[in-house]
Amino acid sequence: MDEEEKIEANKGKLYKKLYNIREEASGLNQSGENEVDQYCYSTEQDVLDAISTSLTKHKIMIVPEARTAKRLDNIIDVAMEYTIVDIDTGYSITKKWIGSGFDNADKGIYKAYTGANKYFLMKLFGLVAGNDDPEKEVIAKKSKVKTVEQVLASIEKIDTKDKVDKLRKSINSNTLYNKNQQNVILRAIEEKEKTL
Repeated sequence: MDEEEKIEANKGKLYKKLYNIREEASGLNQSGENEVDQYCYSTEQDVLDAISTSLTKHKIMIVPEARTAKRLDNIIDVAMEYTIVDIDTGYSITKKWIGSGFDNADKGIYKAYTGANKYFLMKLFGLVAGNDDPEKEVIAKKSKVKTVEQVLASIEKIDTKDKVDKLRKSINSNTLYNKNQQNVILRAIEEKEKTL
């Protein structure tokens, strides 16, 4: 076997191992929680937990390297290179990826780095959770939200204090209505409560 054939054979072995890791990857948890927009998401650790056993089993090492980082106001963009190494053959490939992080203080670079790592690994191994697209979930939530007028109309139909309490808790914890809208709804709830 000449050198070129050996390289191709090792490349094939590496890609087969990556495919096997993809097949073996465990379910992707969503242990992170965005309390502001009310959704759960997969953390970098969730992604690592899903693949680390298979990476070790197949003797694959992934070496991240930040190549450049640029700041524009509070947003940091980082350009990454990932070297994927087959420990058995020594063959490696390098892939480029980017990440962005937003932070008012000094953590923007770490957020960008973590985001790049997480999404690179998710895409490389085809990892998905129930819904790891936070924008999709927020849009779906907003489309189900009643207008203030609809909420006020539903308050008129409430006939028990339990329902009043449940609605009050819901409005107090809801981030989709602004403060003025919440105050209007809460005043209507108070007025309704007086009649029960």
